[in-house]
Amino acid sequence: MKTITLEIPEGVKLTERDAAMIVAGKLWADGQLSYGQAADMVGISKKEFIEQLGVYGYPFTNISVEDLQHDLNMVKEFSEKYGK
Repeated sequence: MKTITLEIPEGVKLTERDAAMIVAGKLWADGQLSYGQAADMVGISKKEFIEQLGVYGYPFTNISVEDLQHDLNMVKEFSEKYGK
């Protein structure tokens, strides 16, 4: 991994963990990191990363509405074809 140094103005209440979580969350939300990679970047477990996403304003999944609708349609078609 590479290291990036940020200069934060005095008085800004931002911990290193918060900064790492914000950046990792953004990279995960943009599809650049997996859950595991993002968690490793922050230094926490994958489970904890997923649990913390909402705290930092990110959804717990980055699936698009279109992909979700497609998946739901596939389940419906399968159910209709093969029974309940």
